[in-house]
Amino acid sequence: MRQLVLQTKYWPLPLIIWSALVLASFSWNWERLDRHTLDLAANRAHFVFKVVESVRMWNARHGGVYALIDETTQPNPYLKIPERDLTSTDGLALTLLNPAYMTRQLADVVKEISDVRLHLTSLKPLNPGNLADPWETRALQAFEQGEKTRLELVDQGEERMVRFMAPLFVEQECMQCHEHQGYQVGDIRGGLSVSYSASPLLQNEAVGLRHLIWAHAGTWLLVSALLLVGLSQIRRHMLSLAEAKQQLDSLVRQRTAELHTLTKAVEYSPISTVITDKSGCIEYANPRFSEVTGYAPDEVVGCNPRLLQSGETPVEVYEEMWATITGGDIWKGELLNRKKNGEPYWEHISISPIRDAEGSVSHFVALKEDVTDDKARVARIHYQANYDDLTGLPNRKYFRELLYQQVRHATQGSNAFALMFIDLDGFKNINDTFGHDAGDLLLQESARRITECVRKSDIVARLGGDEFVLILQHTGCSHAISLIAEKILHRLMQPFQLDDSQGHVAASIGIARYPRDASSAEDLLKRADSAMYQVKHAGRRNYCFYDDEGVALDNARA
Repeated sequence: MRQLVLQTKYWPLPLIIWSALVLASFSWNWERLDRHTLDLAANRAHFVFKVVESVRMWNARHGGVYALIDETTQPNPYLKIPERDLTSTDGLALTLLNPAYMTRQLADVVKEISDVRLHLTSLKPLNPGNLADPWETRALQAFEQGEKTRLELVDQGEERMVRFMAPLFVEQECMQCHEHQGYQVGDIRGGLSVSYSASPLLQNEAVGLRHLIWAHAGTWLLVSALLLVGLSQIRRHMLSLAEAKQQLDSLVRQRTAELHTLTKAVEYSPISTVITDKSGCIEYANPRFSEVTGYAPDEVVGCNPRLLQSGETPVEVYEEMWATITGGDIWKGELLNRKKNGEPYWEHISISPIRDAEGSVSHFVALKEDVTDDKARVARIHYQANYDDLTGLPNRKYFRELLYQQVRHATQGSNAFALMFIDLDGFKNINDTFGHDAGDLLLQESARRITECVRKSDIVARLGGDEFVLILQHTGCSHAISLIAEKILHRLMQPFQLDDSQGHVAASIGIARYPRDASSAEDLLKRADSAMYQVKHAGRRNYCFYDDEGVALDNARA
């Protein structure tokens, strides 16, 4: 492109291309002009055909029309029906004009008042005057093959004519005259040919063609002149740019020295530093980045930082981050990424946009600090504060938080849920007989069995000792709750393998439903506990619901 502009010997090339485009446009528009002329011709001929066809249909539906016999209207010798000729009461001689005869009469009238010629024709004509000429014969044969209409511009002597023809189909009204020829309703009986001079249409097309030539020629001249002027201006501008580039190269060398100093400072930084272009492709990563991630700089340059994604950070976080930095603001946050060896790690990241001399964002710089150990310490503290060390289930404190959350969510969504209070029967005997280590094994196995009896969305917690609680979410159906309670009772009554011995326990289960039995977390827990004690008093190894009046009712099994 540079050589094309700077060397004038190449300038004819774009002129040749432009000329080819103008020629293609001219050819396309000329073709459209031809199509438009044919459309006009077809529309006029089709209109005449429809008018004549309508008159024929009117005549057929009325069984023909009687007219006075005179020099121009003689009886139709090809119409072989008894009622063809009649004499009126006042002595007038009348003859029947069927659709075909009326069409010929109409053709004569049209010929007198216009340049349109009508010809009713058929491959099997009754009237020799309806015999098809060669062009009409080809059209009728094409109709037999499925062609709908035919339109052509035909030379007849020194005049060019528009010739149009469409088929005429046998209607029920036509069978009176044509049944003896073997026609059936729906057959092609023949066709109606419409002809008229194409001279007016061709003259209009010639005027349009002249306008088309002038328009394309004028456009070609104008754009060619502008192209040459433009190339001249661009050439002058490029020569100026070449001079400016030399000055810029000198400035770049100066800035490169300054950048070298800055680069050294980043390389020895104790914090991972990554620089990307505005599309996010990495252009630089310092040695600390390689120490943390395991990726060498040449492995990540040209790549997107998403190669570090672990797949566990929500997509919304990345969308919010990208929207912030592309908007020119600083984003800070924590991401769970993955090292080259597959090890996950947490990073605290600060990403800042870098603007060019025009104020547009050209790059991003990310300062990243590995906070995996800090996150692990926080997680350990959270686990110790909220989970039971023995069973791994939520403890009493965390369970109360979960129960309060469940009540809030159920209230907002108008949902029901159930709370089960489970107390192991016979657990003290296990401790006394086999020791506390065996008791711990039994509690761990009990937690596992209870968890297996419910859905993953349900919540199982240990309040302490041999007490467990369940939150059965999104259910208020007594039958479904009873099935789960019976399943838990059955599982807990199975023998427990305690090292070399077997232990047996059972359970007492109290059930309260929200919002039927209570509208607050505290009341719900108290009423589930009350129902559980009712089972204890009734003989243990059972379950029951808490009713509306505050009395624990035994179920059918009790």
